This record gives sequence, structure tokens and C-alpha cells, in this order.
Amino acid sequence: MKNYLVLFLTITFYCAFAQSNSVNENLFKVNLLTPSLEYEVGTSKKTTLDFKIGTGLSVSGGSGRKTDWSFFPFAEVQYRYFYNFEKRLAKKKRTANNSGNYIALGSFIQSGKPIIGNSSYYENYIGAIGPVWGMQRSYKSGFSLNLYAGPGYSFSDKNNEGLVALINFSLGWVIGK
Repeated sequence: MKNYLVLFLTITFYCAFAQSNSVNENLFKVNLLTPSLEYEVGTSKKTTLDFKIGTGLSVSGGSGRKTDWSFFPFAEVQYRYFYNFEKRLAKKKRTANNSGNYIALGSFIQSGKPIIGNSSYYENYIGAIGPVWGMQRSYKSGFSLNLYAGPGYSFSDKNNEGLVALINFSLGWVIGK
């Protein structure tokens, strides 16, 4: 499964740098819900590469069971195509800081060992890759939100593979351009 991730990243970087870098900004963001740092770089008038590193919260428990919680480190990459900038501009809606709807091919990898907390996974790492639809909004105050969802294919070092839902909701701030 490592080969799938390497293949995806190779194709993503090849496609991204074959584009001209003309309109989109380079954005730095800090996200709060899943504490992370994000860097989005424009690769053409309508595409970006988005890199994110941070920690994700995992909570598990149940009736009659102790509740465990942990923060796990992760890294994520998305190649995004924004398809509605013209429509947003025609409606006098904001497109600054890549505010728009997008489709993307995304991948993430997460450690199975927590950096904080008392639970862990059987696997040393868990990853997924798949297409997603998303919407990103950045406001004049710098506040930003991002939501995406789509089907994905998961893998791990213990050969646990299968279909998963890729869902993410981020709240944060644009801190630099």
C-alpha cells in the first residue's frame, strides 16, 4: 500500500508543477478543531496544492467501557480544482484566499501511536486516498472554514484495507500570504 501513496504523490507533484503559477495565493493557515498548520500554494488559475500537518483527536468508549482519548500526528496533501470562482464573482461573493468550491484528490497518513493520550491503534500507520468535494471560505477577518467529504481507500502496515468515508471540517485563521 505504500506504493499507492508514493504513486499518488508523484502524480500530484508532476501535475502541479506542470501548471503555471499565476492567480492563487500562497496561504498559511492555523486550524483549531484538528490542531494543524496548513500551506496552500497556487499552481494555476484554478488549482492549488494544499499541505497540512497536525494532530487529530481520537475518542473511543462505550457503555460499560472506559473512555480513551488521544492525539495522533497526521500529514495530508490535496490537489484541488476550484470550479466556481466565476459564478461567485458574478454574484459579488468573495473569492479572496481561495474562497470557493472544489474537487480534489487527497491523501493522508496518520501514526498509530499517540503523542498525547492513553489509546493507540494496532497499526503503526494508517492512510487513505480518494476524491473529495469541498468548500472553503475565508472572510475579511482572516477566519476560514473548510469542509470536504468523499469516498476513500484506506490502508495500513498491517494490510487492513478497505473503503472509508473521508470527511473533514476545519475552522481556523489565515495567518499569512
